[in-house]
Parts: sequence; C-alpha cells; structure tokens
Amino acid sequence: MGLSRSEAVSNARIYLERERSVKGEACPLGTDIFAVLRAIAKNDFSSALETLFQSNPLPGVTGRIAGEPYLETQVFNKKGEQISLRAIEAFLGDNARVRKPLAPAKPKQKVAVIGSGPAGLTAASLLSGAGYRVTVLESSHVIGGTLSYAYPEFRLPAKVVSISVAALRDRGVEFVPNILLGREVLLQELFDQGFAAVLLACGAGVSKVLGIPGEESAGVITAEDFLKTRHWMKAGEDAYTTPLNVGQKVLIVGADDKAFDCARILVRLGKELVIVVQGSESHMGVDAATIRETAEETVKFRTFARPKKILADHAGCVKGLVCDHLDYRIDAQGRLNMIVDPEVEFTLEADTVITSAGSEPNTLFLHNLPGLSVGADKSLGMKPGTWETNLSGVFACGHLVSPGATLLEAMVSAKRAVAEIEKFLNS
Repeated sequence: MGLSRSEAVSNARIYLERERSVKGEACPLGTDIFAVLRAIAKNDFSSALETLFQSNPLPGVTGRIAGEPYLETQVFNKKGEQISLRAIEAFLGDNARVRKPLAPAKPKQKVAVIGSGPAGLTAASLLSGAGYRVTVLESSHVIGGTLSYAYPEFRLPAKVVSISVAALRDRGVEFVPNILLGREVLLQELFDQGFAAVLLACGAGVSKVLGIPGEESAGVITAEDFLKTRHWMKAGEDAYTTPLNVGQKVLIVGADDKAFDCARILVRLGKELVIVVQGSESHMGVDAATIRETAEETVKFRTFARPKKILADHAGCVKGLVCDHLDYRIDAQGRLNMIVDPEVEFTLEADTVITSAGSEPNTLFLHNLPGLSVGADKSLGMKPGTWETNLSGVFACGHLVSPGATLLEAMVSAKRAVAEIEKFLNS
C-alpha cells in the first residue's frame, strides 16, 4: 500500500542512525541514499527527489521492482517492520515534485532513442536533462516497453509508468509509438532527419522455448505472451478482449519473476495453479518474500520436476505434462549433484501450460539494418571498451548489449551509453 508521509520521515530518521554501520552493496545507479534520507528527515521532499533524480529518473518504478540496496543491513521501525529504502524511494516518486525544471533552456542536437523500456526512459531522461532534443521511437502501441506489460498491477501500477512518461513529456521528450526501426524507418533516414546520434535501447522481447515434445500444442503459452496480451489488450480500445482462453487447471513451468507474476495474476482469476520447479525452493529465481506471498495466495509448487513432454488430446489441445523426478546424489568426490531418477516419471494434469524459460533480445529488425554485427547470443557487436556499435553515431545499451540484464543493470548501461553519446557529440 506504500508509506505515508509521516512513515517516510520516521523511517528515514531511524535509518540515518545506522548510517555508519550499513552492510551490503549500495545502489548500482550511484544514488547518494543518505543525502536523500537527510532531506526527507527534514521534511524537504522536493530536495530529496531532486537528489534522487540526479542518478535515478524512475524512482516510482525502481522503488517497487528493483533489488534492495544495503540488503544486509537490518533496520526496523517502531512497528517492528524492516525499513525498506526502496519503499521510501517509491514514496518520493509517487508524492514528491521537483521545484525547478531539469532541462536547460536552449536545446542542443537531436538524439533518437529506440525503445521505451527502462533503458530507453533512463537514456531519454539523462539526454533531455543535458539539453538534447530527444525522440523515443517505440515499436508497440504502448509506451513503456517491458514496464508496460511485464509486471502485474499489484507490483507495478500502470499509473506509475504513465507518471514517469508524462514527466519526460513535460521536459520536451517526444514519444512516437507504432514505429519499428528497420521497417517504418531506417537508420540512415534518422540521420537524414537531423538526428546526430541514435541509441538502440530495445529490451528483451522474444521468449525462449523449453525444447520438449508437444510444446506446439494448443494451450501452451509463454509467460511473455500471456503478460503482453493481458496488459496490452487492456491498453487498447474497449472492444479489445484478451484472445487467450486459459483453462481452469494451469501449470507454470519455470520459477523466475515472470512465472510467479503469471501465477499471482491467474490465482486472482480463480484458476488452479501449480508452479513446476526443476529443483528445490533454493532453485527459484525470486526472493523469499515472493515465494511466501505466492504460497499464501494458495499457489502450489511441484519441486524436483523436470518437464519431459507435453501431452495433447485428439484435437491437439493440452491435457497434461510428463515430468522426470529429480533427486540428489553424492558422487565419488563427495559432491552433491542433482540427477534424473530413471525409475520415476509422473504426469500432471493441465488445461493450459505457461512456460517461462527466459527471454532474449528481439534482433529480427536488425537484419534490415546493414552493417550491425550480432553475436551468437544475439547481443550486438560493440567497439571494444565502448557502448558504440561498429556504425559511427549508433550506440546501444540494455539487453541488446547484455542479454539477461536486470532492471538496474539495463538502467546503468543506459547511463554509460549516454556518457559516450555526449563525448561523441562534443568531440
């Protein structure tokens, strides 16, 4: 539900008392957390947000879905609850306003940012703050990239993303939806239109497959497609309806954030949920709080299960998932390894199977952009030690450079790419 004003002030003051004994890594974005807390402790929320904005243009977003800085520090408030620095950050993003414009009065050159996800929005904020005229090109009809679909409303409300985008619009950033680089516009055309540099900040958009028999059956959906369809259809016209017929019994294969988000959405729709995990709870790619909350919401887990094949009925529709049983064995060197038990195989019934095997950059559009090199892992080839591609004036960040990057890693890469763009434009 978020913090109240009094809770934010009280929590900041209590945390400041532990300033000299904090443990763990600081925020990778380089935020001066204690300068922010000192401003909050004085009830100066505008100054706190201005300080925060210097390193983080998306506090309402990171305050909800990013990892906690100084995680090893245990600080509790008067209610006995652990104080979350991210919750304080989210409060500022939702409730505080800066008192002065962040953009200089005289705009500099034009820069095009391709993609409006976390990396794209971070880059747009930094570039506009430095006085550049920024245009963000988005391939979908919704601005926000993964932020617009990859998180349930209870984790990241759509209005939070809208507030962040609106703030950038107020600073002169232009957003153009429904335009795909390589189809509607080419790189050379952008330069011909007067853009001095182009930043490729396209996020992860293609789901990986499990690679098991029966995956093509009707009723098998990737977590990425489920989340996109559910959120983007709601963002369209009222006549749009979600074209996914999800059955009553749902199996979710995978144990990452997307898998848990799908499960918690579907349990709210009255579905029977089982998350299939290849290992124990320690192999789940989420924090302990998420596991606990998901279990409290009646979602069941089937651990030590490795999907083997998907069963379909005579009409080609899903009816079950065959799994191998995994178990621990000690090898000759005394090491504990997980192996498949050849004597145990079982079947889980299902009307729908949602797979979450991770995602990778969508590089299909790059085939229409001659000159760019793409590696085997679908990451862009870059000039050594830089964030510039082998094409002069074309830079890249986020998942195109580091597939599998976290939210904060994508934002950090955007900051570094922007620094190189400024060097390039001022040289």
